[in-house]
Amino acid sequence: MEIAEIIESLKELQILTEDDFDILNDLCEEIEQNVEGNKAIKPLLGILESHPYVDFGLPGNIVHTLESFFRKGYEDELVNSLQRTPTLHTVWMLNRVINGVEKKERKKYIDILINIVNKKELDEEIIELAREFLDHQNEE
Repeated sequence: MEIAEIIESLKELQILTEDDFDILNDLCEEIEQNVEGNKAIKPLLGILESHPYVDFGLPGNIVHTLESFFRKGYEDELVNSLQRTPTLHTVWMLNRVINGVEKKERKKYIDILINIVNKKELDEEIIELAREFLDHQNEE
């Protein structure tokens, strides 16, 4: 399947039924096998942003697919997503990035956690998760 077709299919998903999850899982497999799969990073993050309280699994296929593009554009798109619409999943994914990079790289990602904690307009659950991760980072 061409990457443009995959991206179009992602945009059509509503994530309301079991069938949508099955389709998403199939698309995630297609993305990981596609040489241009990294072009689907932003649309995948868009699904998480549009459905902030849906349980996609921990971590779930969508996260596994996104993380397969670590060091291939994933981190920058995750930061952009967090600046637009932080969700429980994307905050959790940011913490995984922080834990996966060298100490010298962590500061910019920890600063994003700080910004999320200070955004009073966000859902308290999202702020609290960011605070927990920030507290954990400060302990190290």
